[in-house]
Amino acid sequence: MNTHLARESDGLSNEEDATVTGSYSRGAAARIVPMDHPAPDPKKLLAFWMEWEAGDATPGLLMKNLKNGGMREILEELAAADS
Repeated sequence: MNTHLARESDGLSNEEDATVTGSYSRGAAARIVPMDHPAPDPKKLLAFWMEWEAGDATPGLLMKNLKNGGMREILEELAAADS
């Protein structure tokens, strides 16, 4: 699941916060908010793999693409189906 950090609102915008405190609040509380993402595309994942096999991608780039492309979800589905 992809996630991002979001600032917990205290009811003040950054500009209002700066006016009240004289500076921007850097210690604002953060929480993890889930983001929607598209379903994994096996064809895209295979294309990423083939790019790496051809020597056109670094191992780090391959791992990033596989992770962001949903490889974990596909593997979890396959493992659950095999059980």
